[in-house]
Amino acid sequence: RWEVIRKIVFLIAIIVFGVCAFLIFNFYYENFKSRHLYNEIAKEVPMLEDLADETEEPTLVDEQMLPYMETLVAMNPDIVGYIQIPDKNGSCKDSGVDYPIVQKRDEWEKDFYLDHNFRGEPANAGTLYLDYRNVLSSRERSGNLIIYGHEMIDGSMFGKLKNYVVDSYFYESHPLVLLSSRYEVSTYKIFGYYYADGGAGECDFYYTDKTDFGSEDEFYEYVN
Repeated sequence: RWEVIRKIVFLIAIIVFGVCAFLIFNFYYENFKSRHLYNEIAKEVPMLEDLADETEEPTLVDEQMLPYMETLVAMNPDIVGYIQIPDKNGSCKDSGVDYPIVQKRDEWEKDFYLDHNFRGEPANAGTLYLDYRNVLSSRERSGNLIIYGHEMIDGSMFGKLKNYVVDSYFYESHPLVLLSSRYEVSTYKIFGYYYADGGAGECDFYYTDKTDFGSEDEFYEYVN
């Protein structure tokens, strides 16, 4: 009798171990595929820093799409932008932020890319995506662009942004964010960073409340 129980327990332990091993392998394999996918996409995009000055005043008459955006739109029409955080040597390797930004405009599918990659396939890492209320186009840009992304344990996606809080040198090396729409490249200077509650808990400042501002005073009140 005890021998039977021992064998059953041993069999259950093997099954549990096998399931756990599969889940761990699948997690890391999915992350590997995601990194490979976004590395391939990054090869299609030049350093935005080199284009920022050239496209700062876009021509709105013909709305000429940036060449690399034409390539990415052909891959996924949900793409609305591209983001890079370069270091002083013009590389995004340290920050890990060199990704396309997608968007679903309908509220019912607003979080689709939370767990889908750029090809629309299920993926733990998801894709950086713009809040469904935001507008990022050649003629209009929301006053507060909200971009969502995972803090991946391997440092991919937004996994390294916490370094702004824990390492002052990180900011000195990465003070700028380059954000491209389909038609132009803009340069943003980082002026602050903080941890926020990502859930529905109590928070001192709900940064997602505002996507646009009625006046400059309202904007600076939000910033302050």
